[in-house]
Amino acid sequence: MSLDINVLKTITVLYVEDDYLIREQTKSMFQNLFKETIVAGDGVEGLQAYKDNKDKIDVVVSDINMPNMDGLEMSEAIHKLDPQVPIVITTAFTDENYLLKSLELDVSKYVTKPLKVKELAIAITEVVAKYKNLVNTQKVAKVLATKNNMASSDIRNLESNIDILKTQHDFDKVIIDSYVPNFRTNSSGVISTVSIKFLEFFKYDKIDVELQNFSKFILNSSAVQKVMAESIRYKKAISTKTVFIKQDGSEVDCELTIFPSFGVDGMAHEYSFYIDLL
Repeated sequence: MSLDINVLKTITVLYVEDDYLIREQTKSMFQNLFKETIVAGDGVEGLQAYKDNKDKIDVVVSDINMPNMDGLEMSEAIHKLDPQVPIVITTAFTDENYLLKSLELDVSKYVTKPLKVKELAIAITEVVAKYKNLVNTQKVAKVLATKNNMASSDIRNLESNIDILKTQHDFDKVIIDSYVPNFRTNSSGVISTVSIKFLEFFKYDKIDVELQNFSKFILNSSAVQKVMAESIRYKKAISTKTVFIKQDGSEVDCELTIFPSFGVDGMAHEYSFYIDLL
């Protein structure tokens, strides 16, 4: 698998390792690969470094066997602060107890030493991509849900269920699907999934929408395609006003938020479209 240096340069890593030589060698490699590398010498220092830099750290990479506080204890403490931040454990041990404990703590990856730079970089890129997609999806859903006048109790339910939905990998289907008209396409614009709310409002049957190009349902699809290109360029969700065509041919003014989902190769393989009715 190839690595996209442009993707790596967007990632800030917290690297925790008690062995000075390994820490300095790996730090040197990380500084050439990633946007920023923050280092710590044990779990206590690592936890404090995370607290001090929480808003910019994308992934934690840590050894297990360290003095003062080991890597798994630190991981547990960090996940109490942010249950979603990805953690990659590196260790020379293959003890089953370590592996089972790391799984229990929802550690994202488990990489054995001696470290292979490409293997570790791929692991970091994969877990960060999943993490950023989840966080951005949650932000978009929350904003759209609020704009669509969800009751405050519904918003509280949405927030309280985020951790459960994360493990089920079903955030769109269970929550967004229930409150926000939306659909997802592949990189060519062919619709792969569509929400119940979309079908209910625009009066289509599921069979009429899935496997169709989204342009069939939007009046000015060429303008929307330009916004899709911008969302890739800036790697973020972008909104635009557009007109949707209902099953009976009538037109509806909407605000469309387009969110690209990037793979580990740095390419946008899917798009999520969220619709706010004007």
